Amino acid sequence: MNYLKELNAFYQQIIFNPLSGSAVALWNTLMHFNNLCGWQEGFSVPASVIELKSGIKGTSFKRARSELQEKGYITVTSRDGQPGSRLSNDFASQTNVPG
Repeated sequence: MNYLKELNAFYQQIIFNPLSGSAVALWNTLMHFNNLCGWQEGFSVPASVIELKSGIKGTSFKRARSELQEKGYITVTSRDGQPGSRLSNDFASQTNVPG
């Protein structure tokens, strides 16, 4: 995955399909963690760590995560009772955005 192309494509996408500021911050945080994980198909990071890194806590975090899930940006799965995340869309391959 090309990180810069993905970021550019994401920001182009939200011009036409806006997200809340919290959802944008959360998506960026998830991209950061996926980058650290080596761009795995799915990855798990404790919600408390994501909240700390994103600055979004409690109910606001849950709302932002739900918004991203409802709009198809992420998939949240549960493994052993712990939620994990998967970035659902490869925006760069779906749009013609220069990197």
